[in-house]
Amino acid sequence: MSAGLAWNEYIPYSDPANSERRMMDAPDRYRYVLEQPSVRPAGAAYNYNGGLTALLAAIVQKTLGDPIDVLAKEALFGPLGIQDLEWGRYADGTANISGLRMRPRDLAKIGQLVLNGGMWNDRRIVSQAWIEESTSPHVHGEGLFFTATSGG
Repeated sequence: MSAGLAWNEYIPYSDPANSERRMMDAPDRYRYVLEQPSVRPAGAAYNYNGGLTALLAAIVQKTLGDPIDVLAKEALFGPLGIQDLEWGRYADGTANISGLRMRPRDLAKIGQLVLNGGMWNDRRIVSQAWIEESTSPHVHGEGLFFTATSGG
């Protein structure tokens, strides 16, 4: 979330200038994300970017062979006993990570997993090192940013 790309999801999704909406309407959502201009050096500022989650999911699928929703069910949601969730989907049926909806009690399970250093019911779900790395500060610069002239 600190790639430095021009991206604005802080305006309503009903606004055609919303970057996520533009990505979803683009013929090639990955190309759309990658073609966004750089407005800050990478790592300089946090800016939520659903396009980056779409890219990450595509990379994971290309690398491991299964879609992100299948992998998440096997590696995370299944072991935590999370079954009642809903994935938003792109027009091609691909799971949209930004569109994942969960019950509060199930989201709390993920929070507890983090608090337990990656353990759930005496079972290692994720490594302690990953928990430490993922909960450590990575952006030491500005807070939120977006540019009104960047088209989103």
